[in-house]
Amino acid sequence: NPTSLKIETNLDFIINDCLIELLDCIRKREIMLIEGKAEELNDKYKLNLLYYNVWAKYYYKNEYIWARILDVNEFGYLILEKRDNRKIEVELKEIKFCHQIEE
Repeated sequence: NPTSLKIETNLDFIINDCLIELLDCIRKREIMLIEGKAEELNDKYKLNLLYYNVWAKYYYKNEYIWARILDVNEFGYLILEKRDNRKIEVELKEIKFCHQIEE
């Protein structure tokens, strides 16, 4: 469902400031790629993924599964490891995060 930062945070944002900050982030990543630091960029991306390398519950193909995010493939699909050690590759739109993790 579409939403907005205003609705989600109840804060006001100055669009030009947000745009400048976004473009600055994009430029930093572009420089990393130009400098041949794609692997470092990929590692930073993975570390910011919700539930990266943490056993968590997901809803996938009409069932609940426990899995952990291991990686992201070249197409942006999540590579998950299930409890039985099988690996699956899923698009974000195929999976729902249940926000339940194993302590």
